[in-house]
Order: sequence, then structure tokens, then C-alpha cells
Amino acid sequence: FKPVSRPASVYAQGAFGSTFGNDEVGFPVFSLGGVNRLGAYGQNEFMTNQYLYGRLGYLHQLGRLPVFAGNRIFGHAAYEIGKPYGNQSTRLPNNASLGVVMETIIGPVFIGGAVGDSGHRKIYFQIGRFF
Repeated sequence: FKPVSRPASVYAQGAFGSTFGNDEVGFPVFSLGGVNRLGAYGQNEFMTNQYLYGRLGYLHQLGRLPVFAGNRIFGHAAYEIGKPYGNQSTRLPNNASLGVVMETIIGPVFIGGAVGDSGHRKIYFQIGRFF
């Protein structure tokens, strides 16, 4: 995370995984798709034994909740891209997402949506850990 102004920050996130050529692991051990990784796609849509993933995002504080409800409210925008190796497709699944993150008394709450390539789109909410 890198602050770019008093109410705003940009961030980068990346991940990778591999079984290092060991194909005798049974069911693929990694997945992409769902709210935290390629949000426009279905949960675990890409099952694989090797992948790369990246996200660039922007958070901007929009205001505050009433004291009894929680703390801050943020606007969130992100671009995600991933590469599930071993998948027959040569394309790189990617999407852009927009939403609102609220620090509530029950924990972080995210409400938003994502639009991806090939007509993929989702609207979702999440309670709990966001990053």
C-alpha cells in the first residue's frame, strides 16, 4: 500500500502457486475465481496446479459511519489479471471491480461488483477479511 494523498492509497498484490511439475496431486490444488481473486468469475472457476495472479487497486476514504455502527467508509477500484497454467485457454482472465468497503462493528463489509472479459460479471458482498 502506498498513500497518494491524505484520503487515498494505491496498492499492488500478487500471488503464484505451483506443484513444480508434480501432477500426481489428485484434484488441482489452486484455484482462481471468486470475490478475492478474479471477482467477475465464479468461485473456483479456474482449477489448476500452477497459476500467476496480480491486482492493482485504489482506496479512497469517502466518509465515516455513525459511531455506533463502525468507523470509516472507503471507495474501492481494482484491476485483476490471472493465468491458470494447464488450462486449455490461452487468454488471460481479467476484470475490473468497483465497490464500497465499510469498517463496521461486525468487521469489514464489502459491497461491489466486477466486470470481466468474455461477458463475465458479478455483483457481490463480503463480510470479513477483505485483503
